[in-house]
Amino acid sequence: MFQVCEEIDLSPSTAINMFAKAMIRKNGFPFVFQIEKPSQETMKAKLSRKR
Repeated sequence: MFQVCEEIDLSPSTAINMFAKAMIRKNGFPFVFQIEKPSQETMKAKLSRKR
């Protein structure tokens, strides 16, 4: 989080305040939650690392 904030010249506390205000405006999260299903290639790579 700190690196992202630094890249866009925001302090982490400012970023959190912006997020909180956006939640109030939207009356919920200001973005859509999505769970991406990993590709078969990603799953194979994860399984091969566990062995």
